[in-house]
Amino acid sequence: MDVKFTNQKSRFKHRVCAVIINEDKVLGVEINHSDFYCCPGGHVHLGESTLDAVKRELQEETGFITKSAKLLAVNENFFGKRNEVEFHELGFYYLIEVEDFGERDKDFSLTENDEGELVDLDFKWIKLDDLENEEYEFMPVPIAKKLKARNFEFEHIITHNLED
Repeated sequence: MDVKFTNQKSRFKHRVCAVIINEDKVLGVEINHSDFYCCPGGHVHLGESTLDAVKRELQEETGFITKSAKLLAVNENFFGKRNEVEFHELGFYYLIEVEDFGERDKDFSLTENDEGELVDLDFKWIKLDDLENEEYEFMPVPIAKKLKARNFEFEHIITHNLED
């Protein structure tokens, strides 16, 4: 069971994200043609460590096997207000080294079966210097800024982007 819940005014989700860098590019994913990119990842299961979750999610979404992982950031992200619902996301971002990229050192797409729901995943290797360009809206913004600055030290980030 994923660690997420919703009430009338709020939606909470506990996520993990894999920051994978290859040749000064980060792997981003656009989910269901959402017009923005983020790091690959997903929900933490109840009783699962964030480290185990990021390894599992990465293998499920890309087939990559984690060689090493370093906690890069914890991002408490408050955003949205779609249909009067505020979103609260607790994200653990891990800098991941993979065993082998295989054919996936270039952009690729696939469809994932996520608990019975088909999800289109478009993966793109984005130059770190392009992370804040409008062409690649990379979310959340503080993570994009951190990666563009090549800041690989741990950081606790709190972001408030609630719309009125």
